[in-house]
Amino acid sequence: MHLNVTDHLTSHKSQPIFLISFSLSNTQLPNYLSKMKMKAITLLCIYTLLCFTTQHPFAAAVTCDVSQLSPCMGPILYGSATPPACCSSLKMQQPCFCQYARNPTYSGYVYGSNGRRVASDCKVSLPRC
Repeated sequence: MHLNVTDHLTSHKSQPIFLISFSLSNTQLPNYLSKMKMKAITLLCIYTLLCFTTQHPFAAAVTCDVSQLSPCMGPILYGSATPPACCSSLKMQQPCFCQYARNPTYSGYVYGSNGRRVASDCKVSLPRC
């Protein structure tokens, strides 16, 4: 590899600038590219390893069971106060909301006024399905 430095070239503002250029010979280029490929492969391996070893909150399996929302029956059906147990249940069942919303039996409760209020009380967002 060659390093060329040209001193005191002047720009149009009469301030010195420095020009630095790198050049690789034909014999060094394959070696340089090989090192770059190895670095890229190493980084890809590290990234893949990190992806498989870190826990993701969405990775936990959730069983969609509407009976898990029983602490929310009073607030959703009758508009009563939302207990903390309801909020815990809602947060655990949140990945199932679209499944419940698509079911004609439950969709009115999910998107009804009381359902929206309970979701708001628990700071849980309702998805658009």
